[in-house]
Formats: sequence, structure tokens, C-alpha cells
Amino acid sequence: MKNILAIIHKELYSFFFSPVMWVIFAVFLFLSGIMFYGPTMTFAKTYDAYLQHAANNPSKLAITLNLNASVIVPLLGNMSVILLFALPLLTMRLFAEEHSNGTMELLMTRPVSVFQLVIGKYLSVLFILALMIGLTLIYPLLLSIYGTFDFTPLISAYLTTFLTGACFLAVGVFSSSLSESQLIAAFIGFGTNLVLWIISWVSISFSDDWQILSRIFDFISFPGHLHEGIKGVMSSVDLIYYFSFITFLLFLTNKVIHSLRWR
Repeated sequence: MKNILAIIHKELYSFFFSPVMWVIFAVFLFLSGIMFYGPTMTFAKTYDAYLQHAANNPSKLAITLNLNASVIVPLLGNMSVILLFALPLLTMRLFAEEHSNGTMELLMTRPVSVFQLVIGKYLSVLFILALMIGLTLIYPLLLSIYGTFDFTPLISAYLTTFLTGACFLAVGVFSSSLSESQLIAAFIGFGTNLVLWIISWVSISFSDDWQILSRIFDFISFPGHLHEGIKGVMSSVDLIYYFSFITFLLFLTNKVIHSLRWR
């Protein structure tokens, strides 16, 4: 445990003194702010229109106007797309930089197991992800000040977004272990995440004879588990998918680093 904490401390120190991380933070918060502003303004205009034209039917207002569905769901859906692009840039240096700087051989001689090395590096970027997503909690807090807001589905929505980002990070950590080039690692991570995102679109074109394959594609794709979760409905199947996916990618990363040690 002490070795893992030491690795996390080292990686976080590198991250917080890296201009790349602050650029990623700034772009992420700027874009998420735009994604929040658009649906919020649309909701406000819709709300004013209903007040003017449906003042005598308050039950209709209660059913139709929902801050979670109108603002939070599109916000977190778009935020996940931003993370798909941003997180490979965050993970690209984890192992690729060690390769390019020649410090990987040094790490292999330290009294640190490969498992501890992989877990430590992964947990460090997971902390950065939690910080990024945590900063956006200001948006639902603002909504709660100016309107009636249901916080119960918000927990599921944010947890789903975090776990989706954790999957992106697992792919990025694995990609970084495959190459000495940070740029190539970023491209591999982004390409893999993008394929797993759009593969559900391909399944739509399958005929009835290929429904089994269509269901498989839907299951392994990120949107197949994201869309219901950000609406406040997360099932045990979704949790099994996320944790299995992350465990499998970290296992592959562990095997890649092990192969380097034996070389």
C-alpha cells in the first residue's frame, strides 16, 4: 500500500506541475459550461412560456418541466463526449514518458511490483477525473437555488459519468503501455474509445437475423450503459460491465509491463 501511495503522490505531483493538465482542465470546464448554459437557457424560455400559456394547468407543468431531463441529462451526455477526447491526453504520458525518458528500466529494478505500478498510475488519473467531474457539481447546485431539483437521480447520473470516464482512463493507461510515443499512445487510446462509442451505431443496421450480434455490440459499447445511467437508472448489469471492463484493461496493462520486465 505504501508503494502505491508513493506512486500516486509522484504522478499527481507531475500532473499538477504540467501545463497539459491545466489546459485540459480549462478546456473541459469551458466546454462543459457552454453545454450547461445552452440547455439551461432553453429550459428557462420554455418555463416562461408555460407560465404564460398554462397557468391554469399546474399539473401539466409538473410533468413536462423537469430540470434533470432537460438540463442534467444532455449536460452529462455531452460531458462524456468531451472526456472521450480529453482523457487520452491525460493518460498518454503515464508509461510512454517512462519509455522515452529511459526511466522504465529503473522502475523495473525498484522494489515495486508491476501490479502496484499499474494501480498507482491508474488511481492517480482517477483522482484527476474525480476532480474534473466534481468541479461541475456547481451546475446542479445552481439549479437547486433557482428551481425545484431532484437530487436522487443525480447520484446515479454522476456515478455513471465517472465510471464511463474511468473506462476511458483504463483504455488510456493500456494504450500508454504499448508505445514509447505519447502522441501514438493518445491516438490509440482515443481511437479505441471512439470505436467502443460508435459500435452501437453499427448494430442499428443489423437485420433481425443478426439480433444476437446487435445485442453484443450494444452491451460492449459505452452508450449502451451511459444513456440510462445519466437518466438516473443504473442497473447491476451496468456496474458489472464497468468494473469488468476496467479490470480487464488493467490486467492487459499488467501483462504488457510484465513482458517488459522479462526483456
